Amino acid sequence: MKYKLIYFLILLLFNSCFVVKHKKNVVNIEERGDKNGQMKLDGYYYRVFEREAFPYYKNEFGGFTENKSEPYQQKLIKPIILNSNGTIRTFNYQSGLQENLDFDFEYNCGLSDLNSTKSSIEHFECKLNNDKNKYDVWGKGVFKVGDSNILIQYYINWIGEYYLREQKGKILTDSTFILTEQYDYKLDTTYQINEFYKFKKFKNKPDSINFITKHPKRFGRKNKA
Repeated sequence: MKYKLIYFLILLLFNSCFVVKHKKNVVNIEERGDKNGQMKLDGYYYRVFEREAFPYYKNEFGGFTENKSEPYQQKLIKPIILNSNGTIRTFNYQSGLQENLDFDFEYNCGLSDLNSTKSSIEHFECKLNNDKNKYDVWGKGVFKVGDSNILIQYYINWIGEYYLREQKGKILTDSTFILTEQYDYKLDTTYQINEFYKFKKFKNKPDSINFITKHPKRFGRKNKA
């Protein structure tokens, strides 16, 4: 009971007293979005990659433990949604496996575990169809398209405060783009990246409203807030 109370207080702190940094660095409202219709926006974009992981087994305490003796290459996707109003929503990596107990894919969508890109996509879309958007700031942001370039900005959480992250890249077609550079405002550091994204049509997109659209006068280079 004590730990549940502490957890509740931490969540309350994050949601009621959070600090949003770098507001003046957010792209101005009139510059956001895809003004010339260069990209498909009636769905989401995702990149495909693999990483080493370890299978879980049920232990004697009723929980789950990693089996470090059997590594395998886990197939994952990293989705992002671009909206017509110039906002974006980023997501955590998604696999085709039930890796935790926060959401039951079999119960909600009839999905079983399968280590494949197709299964990862199905699991992600299952979550979207059952979406409960808990955060106005975390993972949310805006984007800007100009000529063949794309710029994406979104907020990450660091101990209750939100810091801006920016990524730049090139539009390849109306359904693909590649991100090549990342800048973290908190660390004042630029990284070279190579992240290829492709489009998948999806009808049931989540609400595009976020903290930036709710408080437009607080964000942008022309504002002092």
